[in-house]
Amino acid sequence: MKVSNYTTEIQIDDGKSMLYNTLSRKYYVYNVEDKEEIWSLLKNLNCGSYTFQEIEWLKIWLEKKIVLQDAIDELSELKVLENTAKYQDSTYNILIYATNACNFRCTYCEQKHVTRVLDEKIMEQILKLVKNAAKKSKKVKIDWFGGEPVIEYKKMFYILEKVNEICSAEGTSVYSTITTNGYLLTDAMLEQMQKLNIKSMQITIDGNRTSHDARRVLANGKGTFVKVMENVNKVLQHDIKVTLRINVDAENIEDISEVLNGIDKKYRSQVFVSISNIFQNKEMLSTYSLLRQAIDMGYKIIGRENSYIHCHACQKNAIVIDTDGSVLLCSNTDSDEKRMGYLDIDGNVRIERLSDYYKLKSISALDNPQCRDCIELPYCIGSCKYSRMKNNQKCLEKRADGLTLKERALLDYYYDLHNITQNKVC
Repeated sequence: MKVSNYTTEIQIDDGKSMLYNTLSRKYYVYNVEDKEEIWSLLKNLNCGSYTFQEIEWLKIWLEKKIVLQDAIDELSELKVLENTAKYQDSTYNILIYATNACNFRCTYCEQKHVTRVLDEKIMEQILKLVKNAAKKSKKVKIDWFGGEPVIEYKKMFYILEKVNEICSAEGTSVYSTITTNGYLLTDAMLEQMQKLNIKSMQITIDGNRTSHDARRVLANGKGTFVKVMENVNKVLQHDIKVTLRINVDAENIEDISEVLNGIDKKYRSQVFVSISNIFQNKEMLSTYSLLRQAIDMGYKIIGRENSYIHCHACQKNAIVIDTDGSVLLCSNTDSDEKRMGYLDIDGNVRIERLSDYYKLKSISALDNPQCRDCIELPYCIGSCKYSRMKNNQKCLEKRADGLTLKERALLDYYYDLHNITQNKVC
């Protein structure tokens, strides 16, 4: 036996520590008085004879992958996990730019707010793509993006009505999501979204009213906090899940508690909280205390499991479609640099930049010697493939949440502890 390369010790408090594994995301909590005996065993795993207590520890550690059989190659396991996610064929993922226009003018946004929308020709090509995909896949997932996609809600609804008809005929399920600023949503829209299998939305609120309205404003300069906050609660009333995106910097990080308090307690279990540094931040602020607070308040948080795919760019059965039918390398930007092909008249994907396409789909952190030796590799293996395609010889160091390994481990522990406590109360 051997200790996993991804096992480390994390101190919880003065009386407790845990053995934590970044690959399995499992841990073993122990009292400090047992530390000497535990570490003596970890340093002599193949001693040949064990006490009853040591046998019990080993059973638990093996199950949690804290220790492993000697023959197990964890890098090979990671490669299998990554490839399984990358080349899965049960779900076909389609991200669609409904429009490149936006009714907001957020201060940190770098998108060009041009007015481009899907025309009827492109919409029919998308439906042909869906028909082709539905014959081969168990699920078709449609993600709406922009700009602000809800500006073009009528076109979204038309496409989704047809997608549901196509997939129903093929026995294929449909799942749809929207990334929206939340301002334009109405009860009538939300009722229709429920019928069309729109299951979740990402909506951004950047702090309290003062902070949010200083950065997320309408094109006319007016604030949006009150309307967006009302609509978040309205979305939840329609049984649509919400990923609450909160972008932080030094000016608004102290105001986030007011946002978390602004959502009705009975809906918080439907909300995934995602707190990230704005990309202009030179130094990443830790979001640990805010995420810990979110857990205590009954929210879910993202990142509870390792993800071996980061976005549509990572997967074989995934595509990003711009308003003009261009197929993009990824959804991070709609610039010409990201165009890799187009949809043809029959809804087939035509790749023009095959070299870049193959490189993007095959690139991996496992190809980087520096990454292979890092205990945090299981966390970030799914990080931005486009950035890796440009330069895979360095650590990307993209910690949008600003969390250290210890903070991430403690969040896993406190999340489980909170849920155990809540279940006991219930």
